[in-house]
Amino acid sequence: MRLESATGSVVPRYLLGRHLRELREAASLSLRQAGLKLEMSASTVSRLENGESPVRSLDVEQACKVYGVDDAELIRALMDLAKETRATKAKNWLSSYADLVSDNFVLFTGLEASTSSLALYETDLIPGLLQTLEYAKSIMGDERFTGTQLDPDVLERRLEIRLNRQLILDRESGPPKLDVVLSEAVVRRRIGGAETMAGQLIHLLEMAQRPDIAIRIMPLDVEEHAGLTTGPFALLDFPPRGPLVERSGVYVDGFLGFFWADKPDEVGLLQKAWANLWEIALSDEESADFIKQRLNELQQLA
Repeated sequence: MRLESATGSVVPRYLLGRHLRELREAASLSLRQAGLKLEMSASTVSRLENGESPVRSLDVEQACKVYGVDDAELIRALMDLAKETRATKAKNWLSSYADLVSDNFVLFTGLEASTSSLALYETDLIPGLLQTLEYAKSIMGDERFTGTQLDPDVLERRLEIRLNRQLILDRESGPPKLDVVLSEAVVRRRIGGAETMAGQLIHLLEMAQRPDIAIRIMPLDVEEHAGLTTGPFALLDFPPRGPLVERSGVYVDGFLGFFWADKPDEVGLLQKAWANLWEIALSDEESADFIKQRLNELQQLA
């Protein structure tokens, strides 16, 4: 499966909508004013900006005229993006799991597959992109740890989603740069028993050997660091699309769902937090030694 062609139109719709919103706001037009000039309702303009529906390239061209955009290269890039929102052959691979995932998760997964770099901070569990099958099966066995056992078929399909997401690390166009900071508790917590956890740590060490992946450990005895305030989060950066500069975003997962933000002030706060975490955590080499020490302890128990 080629992940870059398997995200469907959800990412182009999101990106185009954000660019259209920024152009409208730069032109100092309200949704109603823009709708009047574009001969469409304010709600339709809002749906386009929220990425809720495909967009015609001619509508984008007209919007650029209304918003005072005269950069031919920028207009062409936006029109090409509009064509991607209407593509039917690039079906999102998650469409066959529609009964298991939310629209928000589909958006995040598409963005994740399109990213050029990710920075992940985790306090409790190994990040999904780095989980082994047995580790993932152990944490998914119960519905969000409420004790409700999952139907075997549902569990199997959720595992498929998890493993399919990991394909971005072997993307044909090149994997994203992946930097990870794990709390010490993540490698000490014995998920699935000693054997499963040992297998997971071996996988971490193998992945850390890749030139595009770096894994660091945050010791529990560090008294102060930004993660104590932020909790787990993921920072995503995206490659430019010609003249279109794509804004970084931040993803925060929670018990009841997730939060995605791309406002510069919000992203900036977590970028500063990430810089603090990366600096304070053990170095790559020290972290590998720490994981090896924990692995040795588990292997003695297995």
